[in-house]
Amino acid sequence: MIKILNVFSRIFIEWKISSADIVPDNEFLQYDGKIDGAIMCRNTLDHCADPIKIMDNIVKYAAPGCFLFLWTDLWHKYGVNEGHRNICEDVGAFKNEIESRGFEIIYEFNQNKRATLNIGINAVKL
Repeated sequence: MIKILNVFSRIFIEWKISSADIVPDNEFLQYDGKIDGAIMCRNTLDHCADPIKIMDNIVKYAAPGCFLFLWTDLWHKYGVNEGHRNICEDVGAFKNEIESRGFEIIYEFNQNKRATLNIGINAVKL
């Protein structure tokens, strides 16, 4: 798992996305239940108006066997600033949400030096 985490981190440091790479919502319908490789969601959920909807979509797109590489701030200890939101104060409850949506957590980690409660999860869709 450590090798995957290192690759995961490197991908996001090197990966650049432009507005030309963004796919319109209606084009995502073709992916329902068909993503069998991996879905990566890094530092995204606490920037979304509806993080639960994002999780619902991840579940919808993931085929059995699909890996989920997710890292997010759950709670900003000193309050949120523009562009951020708190998701929950309970890491266990968040993990239960992931598992109740059909993912088995393989590995979890956090970044203790941040001023947030945060979690990283590697999971696989059952």
